[in-house]
Amino acid sequence: MKKSLWKSAVLAIAAMVTPMVAGQAEAYTSAFDACTPCTQITCDPCGSVGCGSESLWDFGGWIDAGIYSNEYGQENVYNAGQLNPVSGNTTLLQNVRQSDFQVNQLWLYGQKKLSKRGFSVGGRADAVFGTDAIYFQSENLEFGYENANDRWGSGDYYLALPQLYGEVGYDNVSLKVGKFLAHMEYDSPMSSERFFYSTSYSFASMPHTLTGAVATWDVSKKLSVFGGWVCGENKTFEKGDDHAFYGGIEWKAGKRLNLRYTVLLGTQEYEADHPVYADAVRDYFVQSFVADFQMTKRFKYVFEWTLRNETNDYLTGNNDGSYGVNNEFFYELNKKWTIGARFDWMHGYNGGYRFVSGDDDALAFTLGANWKPTKRIMVRPELRYDVFDNTAPFNLTKSGYGDPRDSQLSGGVSVVVKF
Repeated sequence: MKKSLWKSAVLAIAAMVTPMVAGQAEAYTSAFDACTPCTQITCDPCGSVGCGSESLWDFGGWIDAGIYSNEYGQENVYNAGQLNPVSGNTTLLQNVRQSDFQVNQLWLYGQKKLSKRGFSVGGRADAVFGTDAIYFQSENLEFGYENANDRWGSGDYYLALPQLYGEVGYDNVSLKVGKFLAHMEYDSPMSSERFFYSTSYSFASMPHTLTGAVATWDVSKKLSVFGGWVCGENKTFEKGDDHAFYGGIEWKAGKRLNLRYTVLLGTQEYEADHPVYADAVRDYFVQSFVADFQMTKRFKYVFEWTLRNETNDYLTGNNDGSYGVNNEFFYELNKKWTIGARFDWMHGYNGGYRFVSGDDDALAFTLGANWKPTKRIMVRPELRYDVFDNTAPFNLTKSGYGDPRDSQLSGGVSVVVKF
């Protein structure tokens, strides 16, 4: 095991053990109070819903930086400026692409929320720079329509506009038009609102940005429905053949239970990634279900189920896709320390999606902690273990593809500073 992993592991273990001996007598304050986390279903800090009597105008941002290492000491390898996806920590972990220090997100945003009283106009604009930004880029905006390698940025660091939309509303009905985050998964794309440093397999299998027009109707304080037209996964307006329905329902089923179901169903062309298949069209169906259960004041459990199906694979014409379950547990020790565990499983079939080949099962177990010394600073140490059933995607470039491994231990620490 390389020194870089040992250093990261020691830092992660030390940070997670510290709260055990911290003063349990500190006054308790819930880490999941209303409207702070973007991942909380009952609020929408990424959209138009405000809380209390706060101002309708909001400007801010954060910077998230850290180090993440793996047991094989793999570093990033590039070919013509593009990352080899099986190098470093591999794209399986999505947002932790380097086995070294990295700035994941330098995120800035500005928005005007809807008043929810009578007619009002609002909107939001977000910009992000860092190693995560490539996952928020959309075709025909941040990268070329005919060439997916013609991007805003190169190597490790990219620039993206995750959200750029206008909004109109009248009382409890609103319409959003433009580019926005999909938020089909539980783990927030915004690292300041996500407990773990690394992301789940469910996060990797879901679209991150959508462009189109979506209407929302707040039926009551407990129930909201939304739906509309978008032009595909991670795409902007361009082709007439790119159409999809995006919709769902959010229900506050009780004081402690929030439920959300989301679906994306559509047809999309394939030019940017494979220009040779210019006439190829794929049909896809993506859905997710999230149950957010605050079991006690200190203990929270989240269940997530995801499914995606490609009904017309570009190369073979066969169906393929993935489905899986993500479980996340959180326990608040005191007002500054929260510990968490995540166990997620994903099955890919007929080639899978994004991180599997053939029929395969991937499992990951993650232990982490959040330390919040102030309202604006969050430290996130974690340790993670991944294992695959049929393939061996780890240690490839380090071993010259001669000693592939089906499991990997990794870990690291990140610091998020809000402003």
